[in-house]
Amino acid sequence: EWFENRFKLSNGDPWGHNWRGVEQYRHERVIKFIVEYVLKENNAYDEFNILDIGCATGDFTKRLYELNKNVIGIDISKIAIEKAKTKYNYIDFRNCSLPELHIQGRSFDLITCLEVIYYLDEHLKKNFLIEIKKLLNREGKALVTSKIGEKPYFEPEELISLLSDNSF
Repeated sequence: EWFENRFKLSNGDPWGHNWRGVEQYRHERVIKFIVEYVLKENNAYDEFNILDIGCATGDFTKRLYELNKNVIGIDISKIAIEKAKTKYNYIDFRNCSLPELHIQGRSFDLITCLEVIYYLDEHLKKNFLIEIKKLLNREGKALVTSKIGEKPYFEPEELISLLSDNSF
């Protein structure tokens, strides 16, 4: 409900992904990282599948689409997905949460999850990462970013501990 209200009260994206300099810079850095360290290893771009979790109004998903057309963007906010579909009607956007995402017979080579995980309740964070792992193909990679700082964000050690857990 909190997310729906944020998107309802905003004409665009309440986080400013498409106009705030810091957000554009962050997206550029992540795209550069993906090109240099993920796509460079893959010669079969045509078959490369990408899932963008927490896509909001689709601005970063559009950047991913420019790299590869096999992109799905998901978000829990129905309003955000409606806005994303209006802006980028050629991209596959879906209103759902990760456990609800059912794409039979499809796995992903790359899953991006930018600035999302700290919104989850404490007990859901590990399960969220396990769900991501289930959706990755054997050689797939997940790219999870987070702000570092006081709650609700992560302290560096806390994030490293969560991401380095061997159960996923």
